[in-house]
Amino acid sequence: MRTFLFSFFLFFLLPGCGGGSGGGAGDTTPDITTVPFNQQAKVNFSSVGNYLVAIRLDIARTLIIDVVDFFTYNTLTYQTGDVDIIIDNPCGGSVQISGSLDEALSSGLLTLDFSNYQDCSSHSTLTFTGSIDLSIYNTETYTGSGNITIPSGFLFSTSNLQITLGSESVIMDGTIEFYHDTSDPEFNWQNTTKNFTLSNSTGSGTFTNYIQKDYTHKGDLYFSKYYYGSSYSGRIYDSDFGYVDVTTVNAVATCNSMSDICPLDPTEDGRIKLSGDYSSALIQLGSGLDTISMDANGDGYYEEVLDCDYYRCY
Repeated sequence: MRTFLFSFFLFFLLPGCGGGSGGGAGDTTPDITTVPFNQQAKVNFSSVGNYLVAIRLDIARTLIIDVVDFFTYNTLTYQTGDVDIIIDNPCGGSVQISGSLDEALSSGLLTLDFSNYQDCSSHSTLTFTGSIDLSIYNTETYTGSGNITIPSGFLFSTSNLQITLGSESVIMDGTIEFYHDTSDPEFNWQNTTKNFTLSNSTGSGTFTNYIQKDYTHKGDLYFSKYYYGSSYSGRIYDSDFGYVDVTTVNAVATCNSMSDICPLDPTEDGRIKLSGDYSSALIQLGSGLDTISMDANGDGYYEEVLDCDYYRCY
């Protein structure tokens, strides 16, 4: 049995889990082994847990929800023209938002300066410090809190956003794009495309052309009335192993048993495939337990099956 901490997002930073090993006695400089960015990883017992945590990663979605919340629950609501405000966070810290909004053109250019801003909506508190440049290119009417206009398409970029969980921290460098597709009134989704790197002194991980689609119902952002689901695609690089390509075999689906409206089939196991160097894995995501089937030698047969919770694989 291999044990490794599922520390939410530090999958490539933990010693023995994709991070570098320590140096000799008295040497505090990490001995980092970094494989080339274009080297395909072997999907095996040593590496697969790291990529599972990467798929479970929630930083981009957390940041997107925070940005939208500034428009739905804070003082950016109904604001247009020049913007220069500070929002104090009840959980701790603050964010200064400056720039301009043009509601008539459904656009805006804003800078968000985070100061120990704590997002405590998940099981663990993430703290953000640093700046994000936000470019809004599309908006929609939000009916969750009255008829107000919120961004439904935007791109934000950063080179210095520090993200802290407990005693560990990483720097984010790159871009995240968000787009809410409202073309189908019965089957809408949120789409995040990530091209960014998370790094500190012990390692790095990069998401390239990585798309997570969250399926919801009836158009409103973050209002899933009858069903929800997720699918994933793109590339994940780990500085200790190399890259794998991620595809979705079946979208993860959960449906309200009281409703007959469910275009996603919950009887089909949600499965994500990792493709590596003559090796692959199928990951079935569960609410608290994930199952990994591995083909470590590329012969088309899955020789090993692991059950993984948030702390270890068995």
